[in-house]
Amino acid sequence: MIKKKSPTSADALIGLTKREIQDFCVIRMINAQLSGDWSRAGLEREASEAVADLLGRIPVGSYVPYDVLVHDQREVSSATSPGLIGTDQQPDSMIQVMRNASITARLGATLYPGLVGDAGIPRQEDASNAAWIDNETYSGTDKSSPTYSALNLSPKTLRVRIDISRKMLKQSQPMIEGLLRDEISGAIGGGIDAAAIYGSGVAPIPQGIVGASGTNSVEIDTNGGSLDWSHLVLMESKLGNHQQLPGQAYVCNTGTLGALKTTPRDTVGNVGGFLMADDGTVNGHPCLVSNTLPNDGTKGTGTDLSTMVFGAWSSLIVALWGGLDLEADKVTLGERGGIVLRAFQDIDLGLRYPGAFTVVEDIVT
Repeated sequence: MIKKKSPTSADALIGLTKREIQDFCVIRMINAQLSGDWSRAGLEREASEAVADLLGRIPVGSYVPYDVLVHDQREVSSATSPGLIGTDQQPDSMIQVMRNASITARLGATLYPGLVGDAGIPRQEDASNAAWIDNETYSGTDKSSPTYSALNLSPKTLRVRIDISRKMLKQSQPMIEGLLRDEISGAIGGGIDAAAIYGSGVAPIPQGIVGASGTNSVEIDTNGGSLDWSHLVLMESKLGNHQQLPGQAYVCNTGTLGALKTTPRDTVGNVGGFLMADDGTVNGHPCLVSNTLPNDGTKGTGTDLSTMVFGAWSSLIVALWGGLDLEADKVTLGERGGIVLRAFQDIDLGLRYPGAFTVVEDIVT
């Protein structure tokens, strides 16, 4: 019997035991939803109800509890669960897979998973200042103390769809269980990337880095232009005091990547190599690639312009609430015998320090 936690809990864990986490099966939950028969999915149903009580919200389908999402081993032997889950079939948690699938997470974004209520992340607006004083009289003028504000985050729902074919449903349960977990985590990671880079900020979409108030910008030319070494250095310089923050890296699309690999750092003699060094770094920093960054921008008469971002990615906050809500739909693909699985995850994004990012939007590639 799952011991349900109070809705005032500080996190979304419902207190599943290690054995209950090991026994939890997404496929069993889906089949119970489709058939309406929960007699073989009592654990999954009870866990979903416990999450609903904790969050104060009824799921669209059924909740996968946070305990399962963060658990890093499924050490269930075939002897205890014959024909269901083999030993170590799922060595990675869904949260870990999502982190690996999301380029913003790999860049060093700060992840706050397992939230229940709205979150306020404190941020320091300015620094304390020191002042010289007379050692005899201790006289002098006090300098300013730091001021603080809060980055307020609240749940916004991200929905992803996974089509499961009739043939896929016939495969062994460990195989489809692992595939589904990877697909769900990867889709959520991709959705986070898209919003983190280019989210409009118009409800219900979070505000991304591009277009956010307070971020820095570098402009190449009136109609756009080719990226050169001075632009890359200026992108870094624009961070100012935020250069001390960890997780500094560039991120670009594949078109810009090609330009970085083929554009000489020095226009005369190419003595400095190319903009991207042989070790894959740019201006001494990592550079990751994601086609989330657009390549269809316009400026003046320039078209098909690409965007590139440099920043201290630890300043990007990715907040996730509660468990994962899964809904199985056999109507949409019913004629083909498959199902549509929809996953809902409450997420919000925020920039703890917007000035820790610089954006270029007019790169000719």
